[in-house]
Amino acid sequence: MSSITNGSNIRSGAIFIYIETTVSLLLGYLFWILMSKIGTAEIIGTSSAIISLAGILAVIANLGIPTGVQRFLGKSFAHSSSQETHCYFISSLALISISTFLVSLSVLIMKDYLLTFFQIEEEFLLISILLMISIIYATFFRGIVISSLQTKILTISITISALIKIVLGILFLINDYGTFGLVLSFTINQCIVSIILAIAMVRLVRNSGTKIDFIDPFEKKVIRIIKSIKEVFVSSLANWIPLVITTIGAQVGTIFVYGINGATDAGEFFMALTIVAGITSVMYSLFTISLPAMSAMKDERRTFTTYTIKLSILIALPLSFAIMFYSDEVLELLGPAYIEATLILDILILSLLPTAIHYGITSVIYSYGKYREVLILGLSVSIPRVLLYFALIPLWGGLGGAIGYTLGAILGFVVSIRIARKNNINLEWKNYLLVSAVPLGIGLVIQSFSFSFLLGIPLIVLTSYIALFLLKILTMNEIKLISQILPNNVYSFMNRVTFKKKP
Repeated sequence: MSSITNGSNIRSGAIFIYIETTVSLLLGYLFWILMSKIGTAEIIGTSSAIISLAGILAVIANLGIPTGVQRFLGKSFAHSSSQETHCYFISSLALISISTFLVSLSVLIMKDYLLTFFQIEEEFLLISILLMISIIYATFFRGIVISSLQTKILTISITISALIKIVLGILFLINDYGTFGLVLSFTINQCIVSIILAIAMVRLVRNSGTKIDFIDPFEKKVIRIIKSIKEVFVSSLANWIPLVITTIGAQVGTIFVYGINGATDAGEFFMALTIVAGITSVMYSLFTISLPAMSAMKDERRTFTTYTIKLSILIALPLSFAIMFYSDEVLELLGPAYIEATLILDILILSLLPTAIHYGITSVIYSYGKYREVLILGLSVSIPRVLLYFALIPLWGGLGGAIGYTLGAILGFVVSIRIARKNNINLEWKNYLLVSAVPLGIGLVIQSFSFSFLLGIPLIVLTSYIALFLLKILTMNEIKLISQILPNNVYSFMNRVTFKKKP
């Protein structure tokens, strides 16, 4: 068994991805809670629109390479192929750098239009370009680290950068830097992540034995790099096109609300979307770590996908439905102005179940290299979502954006079911429905007692997991397979408890 497909490496890689995601989620929420207390909804709304623009531009410029290259680097790291690792790294770095330059140049050419639309000074546009560049390289270096499964550095980088972002955000707002201060704190955050991961990436490449072969003829090297550029580009393109539209679908809602209804409404929509995006990122982290592992697998990809979908739903739905029952109190933490976004948050939460299934199916299809179907899966969410934004946001503002977002997820879910059947991927519908129904039922009961959200949310989550265990939603074999992504000591403990014997 190669190192990258070894259970221990997958477990350690997965746990650090989870820690990174959890730390990012918690510190991200803390950041916005503090910023909403210090700054106005107008500052939050304008900042969120600029940050969303930078995020969209970053996805356009990265060409899908951070994900596309994982399929090849996962194999080259697994097989300790130094020449392949070097070629794919150089090729992807060259592609992403050229693309970043061209997109940055395009933004500068269009600056008059952008400044008029956002009604901001030129310095805001320049800092958004820097934010875009830092996001691109942070994402690219993260993809390489994930391919190696040496993901501990991700936790370190996100913790350091997020804490610095919080401190800087507070200082900037206290000193009346407003929107510029918030965007600048985000930019510095991503720059720190890029620097830390770049150092880690260099060490990974060096330790893998990757070196330029000076003995090979120059012509042979060029042919090899051109071939790898083509492979990375084709692989990335299948992911990039739907990713661009998906990101536009997710992020442009904030920009639309900002442009049509103003900064305050944009802030409300953005904060509700941030809560759901955080939960979604926890689900997505499992599929992120599974992609290079699945790409290196020969068999059992479909089985692996079934369990990752179930695990992602088990992680996300009890918490998200608990939040839904207390959404007004959760949003009130950010300030009284955000209570208006309660219905927006509730509707966005309904997108999580179809999103989890869609993500899981997309991951396994991508690992097989079926790029056309990956493209269809991405477009099935993105195009309807963007079209619905155009139709609904002018009518209902942020609420229309939430409806468009969720309907897009449902339409993508329908298409993913058809593709799953075509590829003989069996989904466990009974379990998925039970995992959804149990926290909903328990939430209705607990909410009737009028508990504070500080008690109600943990109570719904804990009671839901107890009920799901008693209902035997997970069999012993499933628990054993799922536990293999956990750290060794947790895996050993679960073996002793569930199987009554030492591993």
